[in-house]
Amino acid sequence: MEVSIVTLTWNSEDYVEQMLGSLINKLRGEGIEYEIFVIDNGSTDKTLEILKRIQKSEKRLFYIPLCKNLGTTFSRNIGLKLCTKEYVLIVDSDTDFSETSFVELINSFNEINSERIGVVHPQLVHPTGEVQNSALKFPNFKNKLKRFLGKEDVYYDLNKIQKIDYGISAAWLLRKKIFDEIGYLDEKIFYAPEDAEYCKRLWENNYEVWYYPKVKIIHYYQRLTKKKKFTKLWFLHLKGLIYFWIKYWKGFGI
Repeated sequence: MEVSIVTLTWNSEDYVEQMLGSLINKLRGEGIEYEIFVIDNGSTDKTLEILKRIQKSEKRLFYIPLCKNLGTTFSRNIGLKLCTKEYVLIVDSDTDFSETSFVELINSFNEINSERIGVVHPQLVHPTGEVQNSALKFPNFKNKLKRFLGKEDVYYDLNKIQKIDYGISAAWLLRKKIFDEIGYLDEKIFYAPEDAEYCKRLWENNYEVWYYPKVKIIHYYQRLTKKKKFTKLWFLHLKGLIYFWIKYWKGFGI
């Protein structure tokens, strides 16, 4: 088994060392062949110092520092284009793999047994063990307004293996070859909803998005646009939503 890991950092000193330590320990312990690409979006804290220190003892870790924050799509695509392994795992830097089985996650492609798997989205849990609502319906005006008001619907049974509209890109497993057919993340979206857009593109090309709760990843859920409204990042997210609705206008009331 082999996997390429792609993650982004941006002032991630509070999470990245724990994330990479738990990731590397699990990959080594399960005998997975791996490479790790970290794209740094212009961190001004100690993130780069931490990455440089870890790289001294982990030669399969490569980090690329960018001069400023260029968003989630352009930056992730840099890492995705460098991947050489059969499977690609996209993860956020505020994750922890202490309870994760990579063998089981990769084997999910066999268990689901579909030739049209585009993305497998494992279960995300808070450090407390509470399951995160990360399997979602595509964003429309109604459900985005409810989220803005702090009223979130749970659309799926979060303990059941099933097809979903999309899963948040804090954790995605894909086959590398999917990028040759579907392309990479849409760089017209700076921050979000790049995950909804890519999954929508998969569905429109007859690929499936699967939620796989048998594998858990701890996620220190930050959701910056919820914590602080009407910031620059919040408006960039709104811009991305409008772009998504126009691009896929049918069914979204545009």
